[in-house]
Amino acid sequence: MKKLLTIVAIAAIASSPCMAGHFDGGAGAGNPNWNAALNWSDDLVPTVATDVQALIVPGYGVVVNNPGAQALYIDVGTWGWDGSLTVASAGTLSIVQNLFLAQDAGKTGIVTNDGQATVTMTVYMQGNTGTEGGDAVLVNNGTLTAAGMILGNVAVGNSTVENTGLMNIEGWLYLSILGQNSVFNMNGGNLNTANIEMPAGGIGHFNLNAGIVTNAAIGLNGDGNYTIEVDNGEMYSAGDHTGGMQFMIDSGFITGKGSKSAYTSFDGTYTKLGAIPEPAIIGFVSLLGLALLRRK
Repeated sequence: MKKLLTIVAIAAIASSPCMAGHFDGGAGAGNPNWNAALNWSDDLVPTVATDVQALIVPGYGVVVNNPGAQALYIDVGTWGWDGSLTVASAGTLSIVQNLFLAQDAGKTGIVTNDGQATVTMTVYMQGNTGTEGGDAVLVNNGTLTAAGMILGNVAVGNSTVENTGLMNIEGWLYLSILGQNSVFNMNGGNLNTANIEMPAGGIGHFNLNAGIVTNAAIGLNGDGNYTIEVDNGEMYSAGDHTGGMQFMIDSGFITGKGSKSAYTSFDGTYTKLGAIPEPAIIGFVSLLGLALLRRK
């Protein structure tokens, strides 16, 4: 009788629904659709209870084309596989817990968001390079909302963010923790965050190419491991941080791009970080303007 009960228990466990699924492209070659059940290892479209592994298994990754995609958490690049996850312009994705990019050493995890993506907890950019080289890459052209974001979460990790859309990080954004090559390229759009932090131990670079960054606070690090390059973008940090920013400007850790010079000012509420052309360039532009007026 005891053996029979054991067999029944094993059968019940085996037949219970599996709450994990990895992308395997089983719906057919070239079909990356998240909503195609056959694309998943368990032949079930993920729900809020599903642990998802977004892998590049049949030569391509998963694409969210429609509203309503959900997952408990998502690993992009794990189990010894590179990973790819794309949220198309018409797609929406909600993640109950965390989003992980490039968990395994030497594996790449790429997330591209052209639609709307919400991460209830944290975006972890592992960028676990190991000895083979690996990258965590996040490209946001749509709207991304998360409680937190960590670049370079593991030692010697590579992490890259490219933003032209709207990014709302409701908590802390760590430019790096232990990663040795973390790069945040602000190429346009808006980044709103509670705090940009640059902790010792990591190496990170923030490039203000375009767009507006607004943060409630900023934890500057003047040990040389973090740099900010300012082009056409602007950063507004709540409170007076002109002392720390000016120190980093004077030390060469905050610079203007090309011939531009970085500057900082405080308006009583926000500290602004921006860049202006060198005086010689301004003078040349002024003379050019006068010459054009004379020709007219």
